[in-house]
Amino acid sequence: MTAWIAAAWIAACGPKVTWQGHSLHEGLRVETARTGEETLVRDDVPAGTWSAVAEASLTAAAGHLAWAVREEGGWRVIRDGEPSALWPGVSELTWSPDAEHLAYAALGEGGWFLVVDDVAHGPWDAIGADTLHIGASGWAAVVEDSEGVHIIRNGATDWGWQSAGAPTTRGAGLVYQARDDAGEWVVLGDAAHGPYEAVLAIQHCATRSTWLAREGALLRFIRDGEVLWEREGASPDGLTLGASCERVAWIQRGAPDALLVDGEVVMRAPGLSAPRLTGARWSVVARGEEAALYVDGEEVARAPSIATPELSEGGDWAFLSFGADGVRVVTADGSHGPYDAVLEGSLMAHPEHGWVWLVGRQWRRRWVATSAAGGSAPVDLDQLAESFNLLPPEDPRAESFKALLRWALPVALEEESAR
Repeated sequence: MTAWIAAAWIAACGPKVTWQGHSLHEGLRVETARTGEETLVRDDVPAGTWSAVAEASLTAAAGHLAWAVREEGGWRVIRDGEPSALWPGVSELTWSPDAEHLAYAALGEGGWFLVVDDVAHGPWDAIGADTLHIGASGWAAVVEDSEGVHIIRNGATDWGWQSAGAPTTRGAGLVYQARDDAGEWVVLGDAAHGPYEAVLAIQHCATRSTWLAREGALLRFIRDGEVLWEREGASPDGLTLGASCERVAWIQRGAPDALLVDGEVVMRAPGLSAPRLTGARWSVVARGEEAALYVDGEEVARAPSIATPELSEGGDWAFLSFGADGVRVVTADGSHGPYDAVLEGSLMAHPEHGWVWLVGRQWRRRWVATSAAGGSAPVDLDQLAESFNLLPPEDPRAESFKALLRWALPVALEEESAR
């Protein structure tokens, strides 16, 4: 469940140092001199020169910036221009949402430390990669020592586990998944729910969490520890949870397959796949000689292939269809393309532009935002990916790269149309 920061990698190599570009928030670039030294430039003003500037470490929040630099003998973290102590290796730079606190993992004498506002906690044998979290309830991370795996919260050991997932904040409490000899657990604040044979899927929303757990022959849908319903059944396929933490859908394999939404069979057909939940609506693909897309039980489209179907709140649909001539985007209004490539996860509905997606051309060296309404605009995907790493945690675009694309593609189309 937990991936661990590798001490040899971070100390010997450090993060890569080859980035040039700028983010959504900060006018940043790294300039390399003939001597090999590197200068971080912010809004055209040099912020300092070092042996190396670790591009992957750049992290911004609420106008504050931190990054890692290499000097003789090790690495330092620069926080708004102020250097930290020297460490053999640093990683996982993380701001609190209000940018009042900065934490990172540091390799030092005796093992790995968690440094929070320049105060070092530890050492431990290892720190879980991507598990350091700062929120309303303070800071937490997954660590490992000779006694096992622990959640460290605000400097104190929370629980001991065989393994644990990355903690996050829901409201003022800490939430995460973990496993011990008894089974799998879901920890919400100070309460551990379980043990379960397996937690098959989990969704955290602003004020509640839902998960689907297996216990023997039973599947149980649980909200904040309360079992909402249970059902006997084999292991579900294509399991998906609704974004509102209220709904769940999956496919039960059989002859024929069955689609279950909120524990009830809503459709039976051979070759079901790719169930989707959007608001009160659902969709699924049935594969045979041709593929068919169903929305709320009604067939709405057929094609030789249907991939990554999407469903809007209003019930509009779209999908990708692959053929010998390339990939097409199919909507209720018609077929668009063919294209060399469409970026996975970029197909989405927008209230003003309708369906939008990101097209790859010239062997993916160039990407173009495209809309069903006929608009198009170039997009620098590499620059956008770097910008994603600099988004503060409270920014809704930081939820996922798709969330960033949902914002960026319409902006690119609007800017292009205004020219």
